[in-house]
Amino acid sequence: MSDLFVEGFGDYFDAFCAVREFCRQAQILSTNVLKDSLTDLGHAIGANLQPDLIQPYHLPNLSDAPRWDCSFLWLGVSCKMPDIGIFYFGLLWQTFPEGTTAPSAAGTFSLPRPRFDAVWQALKTRDDRDLLKKESEPNEMTIWERIQPDELTNKEDLKGIVEEKLKKIAEEWTRLWESAGGIDRIMQTPQPLP
Repeated sequence: MSDLFVEGFGDYFDAFCAVREFCRQAQILSTNVLKDSLTDLGHAIGANLQPDLIQPYHLPNLSDAPRWDCSFLWLGVSCKMPDIGIFYFGLLWQTFPEGTTAPSAAGTFSLPRPRFDAVWQALKTRDDRDLLKKESEPNEMTIWERIQPDELTNKEDLKGIVEEKLKKIAEEWTRLWESAGGIDRIMQTPQPLP
């Protein structure tokens, strides 16, 4: 048997309960920030977004663990936007090219094609801060801000730091959608041929 199994066997229950509570707290924080931003974001997109569209979200699920490569982890909420797509919002751990894994505040839109192509083009041309990134999933775009190591050591205000970064992510998405004129205007604009 592996040492991890032997060492973890006695502490598994407590560790699992602690992780579950951490997830719950992160999802509550993500929900609250997104609810506070939902009216402005919805107006910028041109959609009537309601708080009941927000659902807890995490990836991977434990049942997906055998296929998970440990290169990322999502913990937050999803918001299904009828006739638009899904917005994922919360905390994202990802492995960076230098090999370190770090948490970020993040917001990702997953949109069906060809809507993704039109939205990506419209938003990317307005992204003067170069924050918008295409993801490895073909229909996803993300804005994220890394939580720096010195911020992680600030135990007294870590929740406030994370909350402020989440607010900035929501504000950036709102700014980009607003500058593009919302989903209807984007979809009415003739798109260049590939």
